Amino acid sequence: MATTASATKPTARERLLAAADELFYREGVQSVGVDRVVQLAGVAKASLYNLFGSKDQLVEAYLDARTDATRDQVERTLTRFRTPRERLLGVFDAQGQVFTQPDFNGCAHLTASAEAEAGSPVEYANNRYRQWVGGHCSPIWRGRQASPTPKTWHGSCSFSTTERAFPRGWTAIHRRRPPRAPRRPRAIRCGDQD
Repeated sequence: MATTASATKPTARERLLAAADELFYREGVQSVGVDRVVQLAGVAKASLYNLFGSKDQLVEAYLDARTDATRDQVERTLTRFRTPRERLLGVFDAQGQVFTQPDFNGCAHLTASAEAEAGSPVEYANNRYRQWVGGHCSPIWRGRQASPTPKTWHGSCSFSTTERAFPRGWTAIHRRRPPRAPRRPRAIRCGDQD
């Protein structure tokens, strides 16, 4: 019986990431020290440094987990849509579900990047997020199906200026004023060919 209980107990890494997600998202990365994270997680400070190495790497892992959750949510939503136009608008439907949650506090990536130094692990996590958004949305915008999410995040993107701005605008617009109900932005109408 003890084996079953220990099998379901979250690992120290999972508890640290859950605590970081709660605190960093609600209060901001710079406002929260590692002492608060380890206290909420119920682990020793040495565990944090053994697992992540530094606060910056914990923040990077937190942002990567947020990217994974966003990707999963968007991909689940897009299974309902068939045409490229429907799939592109479906991305906004998926994000609209997040934006209307009572605990929505803006884009975690945008908030963290505002506090981050250039060249930090936070910047790299944000670049991976933007790369995923651009890599997922640009093929749909061009009328093709999005390619599967790459396992590696390295490589270069060759988007036009408009396409590069699109991922940043997606998060920035909703950070300033989240909608009360999911809706499709009018800017997408320019992609209609009818």
